[in-house]
Amino acid sequence: MERSPLAPFCPSFRLAPDPGFLYLSKSHRRVQDDILARIGHDPAVLVLTGGPGTGKTTLARQIASLCHGIRVGHIGQSHAQLIDLHHQVPKALGMSCSPAFDHPQSGPRALGRACADTGDRILLIVDEAQGMPGRGLDYLAGLIDAAAVEGWSISLLLVGGIELEARLASPAHCLLRAWIGGRFRLAPLGQDETSDYVAHRFRIPGCACHAGIKVFDAAGIGHLHALSRGVPRVINHLVQICLFEATAAGHRQVDGAFVEACLSSMIQDGRLAHLVGPASKGVQAHPPGNVPVFASPRPVARSPAVPPQPVVAVRPAQKDTPVPATPAASGPRLARPHHAGLAAGLAGLLVLLPFGDSSGRMQTTITAAALLPVTPAAKVAPPQPVAQGLPGRVAVDAPPDPDRLLSEALAVEGADPVRAAQLYTRAASWGNARAAYYLGQLYETGIGLEADPYRAAAWYEAAGDIGGAPARLADLKAASRPQNPEPSDPPVPVFQGLSAQGQTELQWQGPATAPVPRFTVELVPAGGDEQARRVDTALSALLLPYPVAQWRVIALRPDGTDGPASGWSRLDPGAR
Repeated sequence: MERSPLAPFCPSFRLAPDPGFLYLSKSHRRVQDDILARIGHDPAVLVLTGGPGTGKTTLARQIASLCHGIRVGHIGQSHAQLIDLHHQVPKALGMSCSPAFDHPQSGPRALGRACADTGDRILLIVDEAQGMPGRGLDYLAGLIDAAAVEGWSISLLLVGGIELEARLASPAHCLLRAWIGGRFRLAPLGQDETSDYVAHRFRIPGCACHAGIKVFDAAGIGHLHALSRGVPRVINHLVQICLFEATAAGHRQVDGAFVEACLSSMIQDGRLAHLVGPASKGVQAHPPGNVPVFASPRPVARSPAVPPQPVVAVRPAQKDTPVPATPAASGPRLARPHHAGLAAGLAGLLVLLPFGDSSGRMQTTITAAALLPVTPAAKVAPPQPVAQGLPGRVAVDAPPDPDRLLSEALAVEGADPVRAAQLYTRAASWGNARAAYYLGQLYETGIGLEADPYRAAAWYEAAGDIGGAPARLADLKAASRPQNPEPSDPPVPVFQGLSAQGQTELQWQGPATAPVPRFTVELVPAGGDEQARRVDTALSALLLPYPVAQWRVIALRPDGTDGPASGWSRLDPGAR
């Protein structure tokens, strides 16, 4: 069946700060050009502020991409980086770790000498700087001072919310403030700029689903601008909602009346409170010109629900290849499969064999061979669930529509990135390559998840040729990584589900302390002989072709032996 031009997985309005999506308004371009002109000159500190969602992080990344011949470091993608500058700054600048960098007073000067020895000009971008503790700002002041003493060139770009300006105005930070050579603030878009912005996002390369279609008329754009107040992140969110509702209602184009009915009903019931405030406040902003303020909600017609078609075709499971058990030092132990040949090559591909089609959906076939060799272990009593496992009762549902899962993820990403990551993972597991690509971006940037280069690379690999996945995968593989630390915390199960066709979905998060390259999932199939099995993967999810009674996930140590394990989780299909 031909895909609708308003397919819900349209990538044009996703929320991740990707410079490839950047729209430069006149004020954005002016700020970009002014900052680029000042990099490398004294005073060395530049400050970029703006309200939430105005594009600060995206513009900062664009600036970094334009700094040719300059060593660029970027920190602040997670709060953990902002409270550990003496480790994170050298790492971001590609410097080898040294104990001399750790001292709170002499560390900045030691780093300065190391940077001076490279002869490189340096730009350090600190994102979300308004959340940095006072000692972090003091560290940056010491770094700038060290540069002046040692005679090396560094520019510091502080990026943050409006409250960053108040932080820097404090008398406690007068030394850093003395080095500020430019302050810039991003403003929201005007209505004409909002129209241009929406058109620009629809023109993003790789988006064929809206080619040749003017989706929103002038009245629709007016409503979007009035409600979003010209904030790009809010525009993205509102457009995704409208596209989702339009697809459900069978509309190819979206006029002002549809936008008004769709969004005003969501304002009244509070579903947009995180974006525009309560209904009593959100509908008061009068749009410019003759665009009407949202009226009372009108029901949006929906097409009859269509049962989702499964993306996964399940072949009859081939007989598992037995592998001799590895002798255990003491007590019974599950045998670890031998990794060689084709099996090792499949290790990073979930339990899926994806190849993309023009729609971006992975055509996926699950076979027993797609799992790394699953080794029956010695018969053991079923382990009892303990702390850190998931609640046992799960609903048995029809296989989900991965496109709808992706659309839901795009719609909630701005308000709830953690929930969006779970939805992206489910969509990718059920065959949507774009979802795998977006999930790789979340793991790479640390948005909604702890940054994890191993998971990012694994999901980019699962995405195949979609979008920029091959380029990002190549960059991650080329980047030097520190020696894998010993995992001290167990992985954390976050989702489990059973489908009516017999598949089992499992999701988890890696150890909180440090990323690990691989995991082993230990599981007991339902209705069998209660023999536990093991499956290795580099990903953070499994889609298994049979029902599972209980499972746990183990972080593997650098030498491949078992590290900390989560508690056992049961899947009780009693809730139907």
